[in-house]
Amino acid sequence: MAIVSGIPEKLGHYRIDEKIGEGGMGVVFRAFDERLEREVAVKVLPSGALTDETAHKRFRKEALLLSKLNHPNIATVHDFGSQDGVEFLVMELIEGATLTEKLGGRSMAEKEVVALGAQLAEGLSAAHEHGIVHRDLKPGNLRLSSDGRLKILDFGLAKLRGSAAALANTESLCETLHITGTLPYMAPEQILGGEVDARTDLYAAGLVLFEMATGKRAFDNASQYQMLGAILHDTPLPATKLNPRLSAELERIIGKCLEKDPNNRYQSAKELNVDLRRMETPSITAPFPSLRRRSAHLPILATVIVLFVVLTLLAYLRFHEKNAANYPQVRSIAILPFQNLSGDSKQDYLVDGIHEELTIAFSQITALTVKSRTSTLRYRDNSKTVPAIARELGVDALVEGSVRRSENALAVSVQLIDAVQDRPIWSKSYERQLTDVIPMQNEIALEVAREINVALTPSEQSRLQSAQLIDAQAYELYRQARYYSAQLTVDSVPKALSRFEQSLAKAPRFAAAYAGLADLYLSSPGRQVPGLNDQRALQLAEGAARKAIDLDPVSAEAHTALAAVNSARFRPYTAERELRRALEINPNSVDAHLAFAFNAARLGRAQDAIMHAQRALELDPAFPLTSFKVAIVYHYLGQEERSLQQLQMLLKQTPNFPMAYYGMAMIRIWLGRYDQVNCDDPNIERAGRNPERLAFLTYCYAKVGRHQDAERVFRQLQTHPNFPQVYPRMLSLAYTALGDRDRAVKVLQDAWKARTPWIDEILLEPNDLDSDPRYQALLQAIRTQYQKDQT
Repeated sequence: MAIVSGIPEKLGHYRIDEKIGEGGMGVVFRAFDERLEREVAVKVLPSGALTDETAHKRFRKEALLLSKLNHPNIATVHDFGSQDGVEFLVMELIEGATLTEKLGGRSMAEKEVVALGAQLAEGLSAAHEHGIVHRDLKPGNLRLSSDGRLKILDFGLAKLRGSAAALANTESLCETLHITGTLPYMAPEQILGGEVDARTDLYAAGLVLFEMATGKRAFDNASQYQMLGAILHDTPLPATKLNPRLSAELERIIGKCLEKDPNNRYQSAKELNVDLRRMETPSITAPFPSLRRRSAHLPILATVIVLFVVLTLLAYLRFHEKNAANYPQVRSIAILPFQNLSGDSKQDYLVDGIHEELTIAFSQITALTVKSRTSTLRYRDNSKTVPAIARELGVDALVEGSVRRSENALAVSVQLIDAVQDRPIWSKSYERQLTDVIPMQNEIALEVAREINVALTPSEQSRLQSAQLIDAQAYELYRQARYYSAQLTVDSVPKALSRFEQSLAKAPRFAAAYAGLADLYLSSPGRQVPGLNDQRALQLAEGAARKAIDLDPVSAEAHTALAAVNSARFRPYTAERELRRALEINPNSVDAHLAFAFNAARLGRAQDAIMHAQRALELDPAFPLTSFKVAIVYHYLGQEERSLQQLQMLLKQTPNFPMAYYGMAMIRIWLGRYDQVNCDDPNIERAGRNPERLAFLTYCYAKVGRHQDAERVFRQLQTHPNFPQVYPRMLSLAYTALGDRDRAVKVLQDAWKARTPWIDEILLEPNDLDSDPRYQALLQAIRTQYQKDQT
């Protein structure tokens, strides 16, 4: 006999015992796993939810992904299956009440709100790191176990529900608008049909925190349409208006979660967790002295001590209250280029190095948003005021300083400046030997973090307190190598290689030098180093990156370089693991975020790609190459209009950036807007007379109908001394535009056979060869390689 109509008494080896819940995503039963002899929860999806093979495959893929989530604050998915048309998931059975039942329309004590909120943030962080977004976070999907632990239920199932039109929604308006979620807990971008990412869950987390803190929903309008308007346009009442006992800090945290613009919210659950955990740690402790013996004067002495403690505490609080008013909370920061006071411009490379490494030291602090060095370099000789620079970079505070060198001795002065009032918050001078420069920079980061009350995790504290002492000559050679490697010219690359090798000869355990060497091998094309082809460069890059990690497992740069090697060798899943590690170490690494965005685009994960691309842009808002790469990410995701918008914004900021004109012309060709393309644009000419540009011009002229010009430019390309090094993807486009499909396909086939790095990006670009079975076979071969890496 069925427990519920249509549900058998057994599903596979699970005996169905009783119905324990029901919602828009299915009916939940208490069941017994006869194989492992344990109680479980079985969620049965509504009849007809997965109506075709595509829906079944998506269900299987998502369920597999959910089963990999193993975290104490997430309900574990054990199994999934199908029997006689019944689709079901098997999950951990959690005894206890949902948060909705726990609240019952009442508020919680702030201490409990903060503790449960921190657990919620930890669970979200773990899931987001696996690329899984909940999409329907609400008190009804949060269960409190008997031991007080918060468990997130139905993780990711909103996506399953959204992929099956037959599944019922909990809100009729959502059905009408074809959106998934529960309306009172939806973010504005969900309602508007925009991109949903980790920040969407953080908005919902803010709504849950609001409800725990006040006992009321943030948006609880009479009708659904009024509620929809309120979510899109209205700011909720401050939580302290509904519950005056709440602290201003909790209200700030909730408010930041509930920002309408995702860019203004917490950018990761880890950031939210840091702020909540900080609230759990008392900021002031006043030890009371013990008295070991009685005395006739004990009452008087006790009174004096109490008065002293009270007066000291009041003075402390008044001082900090005054300073809190004067200096806003610092959670974002930029390190401006340091001044060289040595009187010798030849020392600029050393001063720039200190600026770079100080930025890296600060970047390792999760609770801080640290702007990239490439965005701050533009202010080296800038006369703008501190508030103006801070507004342009979007930061709370700036660090500036100077360096004076004498022999191997350094005198470094640093100050932290309140960006709003243009006043120093903190300043200090350091005198160190060149061998101590890396520990000094970590010490500065630690002291500033303490000054602005930024909480450090134990691992961050450990990393910043343990820094390598380096031979003075080895460090100087390393800084020179960095200086030359940044130029990436035919002359500078050999100089950089030589300096790295000399540095490592003097300091064989210098991890940063190995990481820099790996990055150089990845960045410099073979034409800049005679005899160094792509495969050999990859081999050397991998060896240097692995050596760096062996010497320093927390080198974010080395993990990012190793990810690039794996990406170039068509191992995107392996690359992703390295990038996750890099971002754990340095959450402010622009290179790692951009690499993650490109890698996610390869794997078809648009939300992850956009989230990391936008984070890179936030950290590096003023560097045109970062903005250009973000536009390419949108292009690889097939979002050509958004890519064009990004390039147009880039040109407003940097009108003389030639690659932007090149990119816009290419995208307009792909969109068929030939009337908007000017192949003779001098800005494209300024992109350089390299063979890739000639290949592009061949493609451009042919696509706009100027075939004689296309053939003329192609003859120039064929006689170019670097013609054999033209990148195969661009050369194939040129052949295709000229009508030579056989050569166009063969160029790509040969490139794949030679395993030319990053040739797999043909998966992400439109191509006139799409109808050619040889081209489709090549694409399938690349996808098969990806699958091998996944397994």
